[in-house]
Amino acid sequence: MDTPFNIRTQKIEGSKEPVAGFYSSVLEGAGDSRDAMEQRGKLFAVVELAGGEGCDLKLAMSLAKNTLSESYFGNLEGTPLSALERAVSETKEIISNLSGDTGSCQISMSLGAVVLWGNVVYLAQMGDNQTLLLRNSSAVTLGEETGGDVKLHSSVLEDGDVFVCATGLFLRKFSVDFILKNSLKIEEEIAAFQENFRLCACVISVSGKVALSPRDFIKIASPISQRSKGLNKRAKIALLSFAFATILSAGVYSINKVKPFAGSARKEVGKEVVTISEIVKEKEINYAKPIFEYAGLSDITVSKVFVDGEEIKAVDFKAGKLWTLEKDGTKVKSEDITGLVEQLPENYSGLAPYLGNWYALSPPLNKIVKITVGSGGFTASDWLKEEGIDLSTSEDLAVDYHVYVLMSDGTVIRYLSGQKTAFSLVSEDSKMTNPTKIFTSAGTKNLYIWDAGEKSVFMFKKDGEFVKKAQITENLKETGVMDMFVIEGDVTEVYLSTTASLYKFEI
Repeated sequence: MDTPFNIRTQKIEGSKEPVAGFYSSVLEGAGDSRDAMEQRGKLFAVVELAGGEGCDLKLAMSLAKNTLSESYFGNLEGTPLSALERAVSETKEIISNLSGDTGSCQISMSLGAVVLWGNVVYLAQMGDNQTLLLRNSSAVTLGEETGGDVKLHSSVLEDGDVFVCATGLFLRKFSVDFILKNSLKIEEEIAAFQENFRLCACVISVSGKVALSPRDFIKIASPISQRSKGLNKRAKIALLSFAFATILSAGVYSINKVKPFAGSARKEVGKEVVTISEIVKEKEINYAKPIFEYAGLSDITVSKVFVDGEEIKAVDFKAGKLWTLEKDGTKVKSEDITGLVEQLPENYSGLAPYLGNWYALSPPLNKIVKITVGSGGFTASDWLKEEGIDLSTSEDLAVDYHVYVLMSDGTVIRYLSGQKTAFSLVSEDSKMTNPTKIFTSAGTKNLYIWDAGEKSVFMFKKDGEFVKKAQITENLKETGVMDMFVIEGDVTEVYLSTTASLYKFEI
């Protein structure tokens, strides 16, 4: 539900890069569909990471912000408060796992988040970060230091509320009066402080008084026992709060209408055998066309189709184009990727995007190439940092924040920041005969492998634990699966593409 208030924000970041083992950053986001906007509102967060020498805090920050946003807006089950708790907990787990994978590098995280939904505000807090509420003539610090626990708060919004979501050091360094009086030049002011790289905040102002109904008070009810503890600081700041609210920069949000995705599927209850539904029945029609025809697009020759977050992407290497649309097929855009095509390695067998970069697997060259895009175009570099790695029998790769490489014998090698990490698939029931495709993503909870010999999809948890094997009973009309991608939701939908068809089934 969109808020009836006008929202103005100011982001304050002392440093855009990690410094001295610390990195702080602001996240500001909204759902990219009308359903997400109505059910989740707007999300603001301040994240601070701390890690020793050798820790890639920039990568960790990207993972934290990406996980927080995707978890909160990507799963519309439950209330905004429960979704916020889940998103913060999943972000905490991601950073914890990242520390475990790197071994010698331990990363700690503090996080404060503010959600505005209708006439209600929800807050989450973990670690040293805190949120200050400026209301009428009072300044309220919502909670104290929480350590590693996640604490939640909720309240009804009032006209003129100002929230300062910040690192703990920011709120200890600056008084309320200072924040309000120096809002226009506060970034210049923090440059004078020795640890300015740890000074980070997001200031959110709401204005536009609305009448509250009984439902507004019901919205903030929650089974979560954690609630705000009342006032622990007061100041006479009503006039300053009003003045401050008028000078913050306004945020702009866009929403897209969501329509159902086409296709049908059936499953035999209680069995690991599935029935496929062929979406494309006409031969001579490219397998990606039915998806893109929903948006009025045709006559494209697609080399690869994959899911990237909430979007479906199709790569046309011949034309040097990347076509992108929402999962419901409502929004299409194209990009010139001629530069990307030119940077692809020889005889690559796997290609996956992650955080704006591309990762390509080349068994003949025994390497993984990372392709980045900047102001000068696309640039390719060898991504692996270890010597003596044999990828000559590799089949495919997938990327969440790790890079997973599928080998022809069914084993999976996992890498992080170019280094191999401890990982294995664990199950006596997961024997494969001809595995050819692997899929996962940052927004996917599991790992999926297509075995052409078994005509089956194997599902694993991301720690390698076997979940299930789903076997197809019918024969595909065309031999050879070119691509596989999976959409997780109330049911898990698996899509297999061949030279002329796109198949879908549920597992």
